[in-house]
Amino acid sequence: MKKILPLIIFTLILLSSVNADVSVNFEPSVKYIWQDESAVFDSVLQNKLETNDRISFVSQDYNWDTKKESFELSSKEVKRFQLVLTPNDKIVPGKYAVPIRFYSETTKRDFNDFTIIIDVLEKGKVLDYDFEINPNGLDPKKDNLVKLDIINTKDLDIGEVDVRIFGELFEKSFTLNIDPSGTTQREFDIKIDKEVEEGIYEVNLVVSNNKRIFVDEKVLMQVGAYSDFIERKEVTESFLKTEINLIEENRGNNRISKAISYNAEGIKKYFTKVTPEPNKEENGVYEWELDLQSKEIKNIKIIIDYRTPLMILIGLIFILYGVYKAFRKDLSIRKKVLTIKSAHGIAELKVMIVIKNKGKLTKEVKIIDYLPKIIKAPDQYSTIKPNSIKKTQKGLMLEWKINELLRREERVISYSIKSSKVKVIGKMNMPRTLCSYKLGRKRKIVSSNSVMING
Repeated sequence: MKKILPLIIFTLILLSSVNADVSVNFEPSVKYIWQDESAVFDSVLQNKLETNDRISFVSQDYNWDTKKESFELSSKEVKRFQLVLTPNDKIVPGKYAVPIRFYSETTKRDFNDFTIIIDVLEKGKVLDYDFEINPNGLDPKKDNLVKLDIINTKDLDIGEVDVRIFGELFEKSFTLNIDPSGTTQREFDIKIDKEVEEGIYEVNLVVSNNKRIFVDEKVLMQVGAYSDFIERKEVTESFLKTEINLIEENRGNNRISKAISYNAEGIKKYFTKVTPEPNKEENGVYEWELDLQSKEIKNIKIIIDYRTPLMILIGLIFILYGVYKAFRKDLSIRKKVLTIKSAHGIAELKVMIVIKNKGKLTKEVKIIDYLPKIIKAPDQYSTIKPNSIKKTQKGLMLEWKINELLRREERVISYSIKSSKVKVIGKMNMPRTLCSYKLGRKRKIVSSNSVMING
């Protein structure tokens, strides 16, 4: 209804108009104006009356103001002037039919209405644009040819404009002469950093002159993918140890999935350690599934180490040897007891003590053997007689002394006891035989086994 009301008023004005006998021709100085500009018309006014007249004019549209002017015209006189229409602050883009009333100030009642067409441009709708780049996107490895079309959607003489394209990808500036109602094309090369990853990026396009900005928009541009995968192998060898460093580097601008494998054949697999842990390991074959982002580097370390197990083995050998040395007896002593039985019990006991030197030369060897209290002194000594026989709380003590025993020398001491001196009831234990000796500056003691006999 608000749009129709001005048309109704304009029609009523036309119906009520009275011929003031003037003619006016209007020629716009520019075809289009902007919202912040005034419309200027080169005008020709003629008085058709046979008498002189004073002519004025006024805008009939409240959206447009014009400066009031009056012209003194004689009969048939022509007056040239500029009609300037200034829009108010609320004007919107579009076409306007603005009625201008020319009236006689002499008669105060004669007038003519004329309609002026004004085309107000919308900001950002005059120039359009289009980018043409490689369909696969910009290539970071080389110069890229880009075509920019600036399209003038109006028959408007804009002239020279400054074009600036900028963003994180690149920056480019140049000037263009815009053709009226046509397309102006500019080709240029751009180079982007090869470190830029593939994807969609924003760049800013600004087209302007010293008066106004025609385009100020963000444009999406695609950066294409390129692959550049490098694998390096560094090997460091030392005594019984090899270190292999596999360096996997993605120098491209896209994401890469890569399968890496290493084969540790045979016994080598037992001495191989890898970092990081493989995704799969079977029979010494290690497999990794690597996911590398752009410009990412990953290392795979493989260590084949025979030295550490060998050092552990040598250490164990030394430990075992030390234990062996600590617990090894240079002299061994064994005790055997033979019983000869009769119908009345044990007829005779035969005791044999075997001493063997398994190490170095030993000196000052003493052998001590105890007989239970129920057993009397031996009747017979087959080899060496004891150096002393003493009664003790443990029983009868027999002691032999040997000056030295050579390496691997063996001595046998034996004696026998008759049944008349043996009174055994049930079971009886024959105590261990003790042997002390001197090895170097140290004195050591060994003992034999004990023997259980049955009465």
